[in-house]
Amino acid sequence: MALPASAYKDRQFLAVIGDEDSVTGLLLAGIGHVTAPPDSQKNFLIVDAKTENAAIEAAFD
Repeated sequence: MALPASAYKDRQFLAVIGDEDSVTGLLLAGIGHVTAPPDSQKNFLIVDAKTENAAIEAAFD
């Protein structure tokens, strides 16, 4: 059962920098979250060498 949004208001950010397999494992283990459709917001961003800084900044606004 999901907790209400108010339960998450005091949570801290966590950044993970690692190889693709390790980061994928962490997401599968539960640190990543995707909300229900239709908006399907996620709390993570996959970044590679082609990702622009503006896209990274916009993801965490």
